[in-house]
Amino acid sequence: MKGLKQDQIIELLGRIPFFKTFSAEEKKYFSSMDCNVYRYVGGENIIKQGDEEYALYIVLSGKIRITRDIPRGPNQKPKEIFLTRLEAGAVFGEISLLARQPRTTSAYSEGETILAKIDGDFLENLDPVLQNKINKNLISLLVQRLEDMNAQLMQFVR
Repeated sequence: MKGLKQDQIIELLGRIPFFKTFSAEEKKYFSSMDCNVYRYVGGENIIKQGDEEYALYIVLSGKIRITRDIPRGPNQKPKEIFLTRLEAGAVFGEISLLARQPRTTSAYSEGETILAKIDGDFLENLDPVLQNKINKNLISLLVQRLEDMNAQLMQFVR
């Protein structure tokens, strides 16, 4: 765990809703694995739209700005559209991990931010019980996002 001690990682995991169903022993096991934990300063690019990197990120602390580039006319730079701001506890990048497709958005740190990165290889090497918990939590996350999008769409069409 680059720059953080195991007990610090366990403490951060304990604050994250994604890990609420994990026991203390499972959090300890997860924190002892060769998971990548990264610190970012403000304005750093974490993921870039179009990149082929198959991993998800969990915001342990700090904030993330999510954007999407919208093409303009020929010979014009794409327009960057702000989509959302994520805070501690948020998960992003799951689409690329699950669908094995290029990134659909870009993500930038806002101030000091600590992220856990889970790539496909890491997930495959986890204990099957932890794999199942992560997969179940990802399904719940995707269902919630779909419900949120449906609610936004209903407000838009009214």
